[in-house]
Amino acid sequence: MNPKMKIKGTVFRALLVAGCWAVLFTATTVQASAEQPAVRTIQTSERAAVDALEQKQTEIDAYMAGQGQAELEQLGFTVTNTGAVGDKVEVGITPYAEKHAEFLYEKFGRDLVNVVEGQQAQLLASVSVEGDAPADDALEQKQTEIDAYVTGQGQAELEQLGFTVTNTGAVGDKVEIGITPYAEKHAEFLYEKFGRDLVNVVEGQQSELFAATAASAPAVDAAAASSEKPTVNRTILWIAVVVVLSAAILMVSRKKLFGRK
Repeated sequence: MNPKMKIKGTVFRALLVAGCWAVLFTATTVQASAEQPAVRTIQTSERAAVDALEQKQTEIDAYMAGQGQAELEQLGFTVTNTGAVGDKVEVGITPYAEKHAEFLYEKFGRDLVNVVEGQQAQLLASVSVEGDAPADDALEQKQTEIDAYVTGQGQAELEQLGFTVTNTGAVGDKVEIGITPYAEKHAEFLYEKFGRDLVNVVEGQQSELFAATAASAPAVDAAAASSEKPTVNRTILWIAVVVVLSAAILMVSRKKLFGRK
């Protein structure tokens, strides 16, 4: 065989193998890169949902610590607890009545709010009849003090310490404060500020949100991920196509050359 033909055959095989590897590499890269945006989108969706709940609870707590005290007193009910439960901010009121719940829905909306019967009734079984009113007032004052701190100067302080208050509410004979992430040093900080007699610091309820949002996020995220096609991967794919086509052209040219011989 002519040495030139041998060289052409070697070049042809090399190009063909290179083209196959390029196509395989491109397909793998496109698949891997297509999976990454879905993870980022899920995390973004969860973070946005958490932020929305935090903003709504801050809005409610600020109202309760301010003008809301006088307004609710005139309407004849009080808010006993607020906190993130599932994908909504739960607002406990006592006494519970539809007109009271409707008042809060009109003020804060229904999308992120769920008004329920307050937890304050648990307190009555643990104190004497003579002591109900003073104990009740003490808890309300303590929760008002905590809510005012959390919605005021406490926001900056807690952010510097690396944790947030997710919920507050009267549970039993104490005001329960949920924090995330929970750590003894964070709990101790709040005990030093508000005392231990009427306060109980627990792990926050915010973690419940992620299960609810993660379940609803994948359907949207899959569509978003499939629509993202990195430009770099397209370029590699076109290079691979050109290489394979070049190899095919060489094959046809070689067959014609042999046919003439």
